[in-house]
Amino acid sequence: MRQGALAVRGYLSGGRTLRFGLGYEYGEPRSWAKNAVFSDEGPHTFTSGGAFRAGIHQAWGSRVELHAALEQAIYHAHATDASVGNVYNWLGRAFSATVGVRFIVIRGRE
Repeated sequence: MRQGALAVRGYLSGGRTLRFGLGYEYGEPRSWAKNAVFSDEGPHTFTSGGAFRAGIHQAWGSRVELHAALEQAIYHAHATDASVGNVYNWLGRAFSATVGVRFIVIRGRE
């Protein structure tokens, strides 16, 4: 069995310590099975939607930065299953929270 996926994200962000961003997401996951005796294609799914991200960054020394962010995404998905001819449509949402430490290797002009 093989699977392939493509995901594209783009964000516009602003702010130095507090950051807010709006984004657009697009994705195309696929799956299929193929060998000398059997060949079948799984669902081909397209997802598209928007996202909002809010985060905070705090310098901890000259090369270390602490960060935390929350993201909420809402998307529309459309899937077709070639093997049985079904078509699916649904609205979905995703929420994520991240916390981490960034190590700054090269700092640009600020």
